Amino acid sequence: MHFGKLLWRGLIFLWMCSSGHAQHRGDDSMATTEYFEFHSNYWINLHHFLYQKASGSQLRKLKEDGNQYLEIGEDKVQLTLSAADEKTLSEAISYYKESIISKSLLFDLGQERVWLQQREAGVRISDTTFSKRYTDILNKVGPVYSKHFWPLHEKQNAAILKLQLPSIKRFERTVITKMEGFAMKKWPVTTKVRVDVSAYANYAGAYTPTRPRFNIFISSLDPSSEKKDFVETILHEGSHLLFNYGGPFREGIALIFDQKKLEIPYPKQLWHAALFYLCGRSVQDELQNNGYTEYRMIMDTRTIFSSYNTRVFRAGLEQYYQDKTNFNNTIAQLLDGLK
Repeated sequence: MHFGKLLWRGLIFLWMCSSGHAQHRGDDSMATTEYFEFHSNYWINLHHFLYQKASGSQLRKLKEDGNQYLEIGEDKVQLTLSAADEKTLSEAISYYKESIISKSLLFDLGQERVWLQQREAGVRISDTTFSKRYTDILNKVGPVYSKHFWPLHEKQNAAILKLQLPSIKRFERTVITKMEGFAMKKWPVTTKVRVDVSAYANYAGAYTPTRPRFNIFISSLDPSSEKKDFVETILHEGSHLLFNYGGPFREGIALIFDQKKLEIPYPKQLWHAALFYLCGRSVQDELQNNGYTEYRMIMDTRTIFSSYNTRVFRAGLEQYYQDKTNFNNTIAQLLDGLK
């Protein structure tokens, strides 16, 4: 594409994100809390549906952990499709296989996500910003999805949020306040993080891109969505806003690593492993204080950052969690443990 056209498309997209055009059309809002606003967006759900049908990455990860998608009747609906609808759906999935799933949901498809959020639910798209072929595929498969799958997905999204919303409202302030202390950074006072509840998400069942804007996506078909893991996941993903690149926690790790002159590769995900532990412990304590005595944090129920999750790592972070040591001593101990 000619450079001028690329520049023009980029300028139009930035204008959309900074103006009233960046607000989603239609009412896909489900609920608002002190820190979050929850949405069930038609096009976002269709996008993740096609992506996962094409890639299978979320199902593979679930099977690795001994799980399956929650049963909502989708397989039965699939069997009722007419030959024409089946062909249309297969064509859309094939397009995603050929053109979309090579791109990461987390890192590569941010502009497409924002663009999809701006489309009106169930209404034919005329905008060909990303290609006429992509727009045509979405328009063709849209009626099939609307008739057969969206009612199931929309109902599931609403049911999961109804189940988990009281706990999120009850615990979010206490947990976020703790995370502010651990991260040494305050939550932006005017910020409510957008959360898109989607039947499908990425391979992990939840992810939080920061560009072109901070946005949580979480799967309502992941079996953990029926458990308090959902609450921890929302608060963990939201805490990425505090443990951001360039923020005190991550910059502090880099500074101490340089000072210690360790002859090991830089631990790029140490901050993220620490976030999992600190948020998990915060949610665990709040749940246990309110009667959920058997709750185990996600870091203990799933295989997450096992190379970091050692006895030294847990002992050091537990001292930090209990406010028995400071940040510098904690990170020094964790880095020494990696040797």
